[in-house]
Amino acid sequence: MPLETGANMKELQDRLGHASMQVTADTYSHITKKMETHAVELFDIYMNKK
Repeated sequence: MPLETGANMKELQDRLGHASMQVTADTYSHITKKMETHAVELFDIYMNKK
């Protein structure tokens, strides 16, 4: 999954040759379990700093 590596949509669009970023987003923007877990961890860190 390209987004798990930290690539952004514009980079993916260019690399894959999509004419529209919407095509890239529709194809590659689903959230994996790994990404969800990471987001929860970051949110927890943020909340515990306050």
